[in-house]
Amino acid sequence: MSKPKVLVADDDEDIRDAIVFILQRGGYQVVEAVDGREALDYVLASGLPHLILLDMNMPVMSGRELMSELRARGLTGAPIVVITAAYDAQRTAEEIGAAGFIGKPFDLEVLLETVGRHIGSGLIGPIPRREPSP
Repeated sequence: MSKPKVLVADDDEDIRDAIVFILQRGGYQVVEAVDGREALDYVLASGLPHLILLDMNMPVMSGRELMSELRARGLTGAPIVVITAAYDAQRTAEEIGAAGFIGKPFDLEVLLETVGRHIGSGLIGPIPRREPSP
């Protein structure tokens, strides 16, 4: 059985790295994009992932613009969870038709629970811990 694939689109490298690390340790296959254009290019080349974690404020193509492009091309089969520092994250997610939202800063357990709930993978578990360096 292949691992569920999550596309993480966020221009903040530190946040993206943290999300990638925790999801990979949680049993997910993760693809990274630094902006909406790169995320769109990935989807057009490789197809929709099981879930898209999407920052709203990115250069080149914003999260909102990416969602519009995906809809215009009929690519609507993957749930999208908005990740944003905006105080009105829930309203933003509702306005653009996202499946859910995670506010920044976020708790790692909330991240895993949200991803697992939207993928329905059953991979929800305790937060994987980074092993200490020898």
